[in-house]
Amino acid sequence: MNVAHLRSFTLTAILAASLPVALAQTSDSGAKQDMKNAGHDTKQAATSAGHGVSHGSKTAYHKTANTTEKGYDKTKAGTKTAYHKTANTTEKGYDKTKSGTETAYHKTAQGTKTAYHKTAQGTKTAYHKTTNETEKGVDKLTDKHQPPADSSPR
Repeated sequence: MNVAHLRSFTLTAILAASLPVALAQTSDSGAKQDMKNAGHDTKQAATSAGHGVSHGSKTAYHKTANTTEKGYDKTKAGTKTAYHKTANTTEKGYDKTKSGTETAYHKTAQGTKTAYHKTAQGTKTAYHKTTNETEKGVDKLTDKHQPPADSSPR
């Protein structure tokens, strides 16, 4: 129950409670007229209060509607701004990722070529060293298996 309805209800209850007390106090015709006048005044006061509450409620409604619309517009604008910032940041991130990937590809390709050439050169060097050492070993073995010059062949 909002405040406007509570005020109206309270005013009506007070006036309704005081009416029987006023009627019971006198049976005088002047008093009757005073009671009628009091009843009419009470009716007018309640009507006036009701109009005031109604007007206040309408004003509050319109202010709420305008504020809600302003809030909607600000939210809509904020959402668009956030969207554009996100899109721009995503695009920048994509460009950086693409550039980084291309750089990594080129470095990997160059590193692979360098490793290939070093491996090929190392393999050639190892082959030649192995061949030379094998020949030296063969020469030493053939010299050892030769009979000494002063011994007779059997």
